[in-house]
Amino acid sequence: MAYLCAVLKEKGKNVIIFSSIPELGLNVPTLAVKKRWFGGYANDLCITADKYNQRQKEAKEVLRDLEKHGLAKVIWVDSVFFSQNGNMRPLIENGKSLYIDDDHLSTTGANILIQGVKKELLESMELRKDPKGE
Repeated sequence: MAYLCAVLKEKGKNVIIFSSIPELGLNVPTLAVKKRWFGGYANDLCITADKYNQRQKEAKEVLRDLEKHGLAKVIWVDSVFFSQNGNMRPLIENGKSLYIDDDHLSTTGANILIQGVKKELLESMELRKDPKGE
């Protein structure tokens, strides 16, 4: 990944990378239906920020290294999915699942993600804009 980012930077391109969304290891919509039929609540299936960080430890180190060397700007999505106390946001909001399976966001989830990082993403794009307008 570092090589690709270096090549792009050498060609005058700016690289913006999103960190990984939480992978749950379970199909959210399917389990939400089962929970509803048999009792329980789909949001009981959330993972903690600690578990997410353990699973993403190596990937986060790579991304931090890319940032450190000025090869990429990383948009960290942690704050969109986890509160300050480490709890994950509900998997079902307004009756809609944030995921279409165990690790891919639904349209609802993608909209929440974009709203959560919109300001930072726009600032990153503006700061990195090529003076030629490219």
